[in-house]
Amino acid sequence: MFTIFSNVRKLSNSVTTIYRSKKLPRESIIDKYKEKNGKVYCTSKLQKAENIEKYGIVKHTFDIINETVETENLANATEI
Repeated sequence: MFTIFSNVRKLSNSVTTIYRSKKLPRESIIDKYKEKNGKVYCTSKLQKAENIEKYGIVKHTFDIINETVETENLANATEI
């Protein structure tokens, strides 16, 4: 079903959002992304009660000269 992941060697950053009425994101998909990178970010806490704000932002700053990435989670955004 997820053969696309077999062609991906490494992901630098993965980001998802919450769609609670459809029970997304699915843990099995998140686990697939973690296998390729280990870091997955979400625009909201997985448990609704933990959210302080209405929304969250995952901010990535890419330095293409030094080949680095800085990640900042704003409001409800978090690493999962």
